[in-house]
Amino acid sequence: MGQSTTTNPPTGTGGSGAHESSGNDGNEDFVPIGVWVCNWADIFPWLATGYRHSIDDTTEAEIMVKFRMMGQDFLTLNRLYRYAASIKMVIPQEPAFQDDGGKVCLQIADSFASAYASLSGAKPTGPAEYKSAAVTAHDECLGNDAKKIYEIWDQTPCLRSAELGLGYIKGGRSLQTHQQFNLGGSGSAVQWIPVSEITYYDDAQCTFDGSNFSAFAQFYKVLPLILPQSGKIIAFGEGGFIGGGSLVYWDRFLTIKCDGPDLAGRNTFCMRSGHREFGTDTHRGIISLAVATDTWPINFVEKGNYLESTVYNIRLYPIPLAAAKNIDWKGQSFSTNVKADENLTNKLEKLVQELQRSSVTWSWSSDQLSSDWNGEAPYLPTALRKEYFGLAKKPPLTP
Repeated sequence: MGQSTTTNPPTGTGGSGAHESSGNDGNEDFVPIGVWVCNWADIFPWLATGYRHSIDDTTEAEIMVKFRMMGQDFLTLNRLYRYAASIKMVIPQEPAFQDDGGKVCLQIADSFASAYASLSGAKPTGPAEYKSAAVTAHDECLGNDAKKIYEIWDQTPCLRSAELGLGYIKGGRSLQTHQQFNLGGSGSAVQWIPVSEITYYDDAQCTFDGSNFSAFAQFYKVLPLILPQSGKIIAFGEGGFIGGGSLVYWDRFLTIKCDGPDLAGRNTFCMRSGHREFGTDTHRGIISLAVATDTWPINFVEKGNYLESTVYNIRLYPIPLAAAKNIDWKGQSFSTNVKADENLTNKLEKLVQELQRSSVTWSWSSDQLSSDWNGEAPYLPTALRKEYFGLAKKPPLTP
């Protein structure tokens, strides 16, 4: 209880204005004329004790996470373009890939490797140094092609989730078997198109429904590739890029035989090159054939958490590392994102644990007390409205 008293000034007696006093308590000169009483709950509406769980400034932590993510991006793109370099793709529609895309991809991979080394060698201790190290790695180590690729990569967040590549879905089917084209039907007339030029994938029913990424375990996964000049996102596998287009062949008398095998429904060419003319590998054929292809990479665009080609009705879903846990997984890991940074992950987990160990902050309000309640009347905390602050489990509601 808190109280405030207001009194009148003393009144003199006798002609001398002397003051009569009785007792020794020192309060005889004052006479209370009224007392104003109020409840502590009215003066301080929140009756609360506890600990704060707030973090005053997260700037440094945010910059550190972005710095680590940038490093993981450079490492992933270095690995990705080295994979692409081994395919030696030729893409006439893309200036940098007109002759030998393998050389271009290798140069881009080296740029990202240099930028990653620059970040790794920096020892920043504060926000300003983190920013400076990031700017140096980006501006001084990346070439123009690599800078454009990284800009598109950063603007396409779902690519960072493709830790195990991209799962291919078209009409509920995915890529199962890598195959070689043959011409001339069967028997003695069979002739094969060189695997080094063009191949395709058979497909099979896939039960992927948008979340069960383990369904891709036994299917073939493809990888994304950002083309530096056009900025298009394509996909490639072990035989080359996934493309559409046409295939024709003819014999030595230049007689057009047909428009190629049944490709209309397949649309999963796997090409190292664009328009090419080449001879087939003779298996048991008696007539030498030549083949011409006019195949281009299928362009994919981001649609939230996946990539899509509406022209060919194909979706590519980024597959996280968790999909391969405890199962027989076919394929390899290509991407590492900030979640894979063990040092950073441990620090974040430790921070969460520290917050969870803190005392719980609960606050009780007197708003719900009855209008005739007074400071002497007991009350139950469980009967009051509660507000909760912080990261902690709800405590038992006991008095």
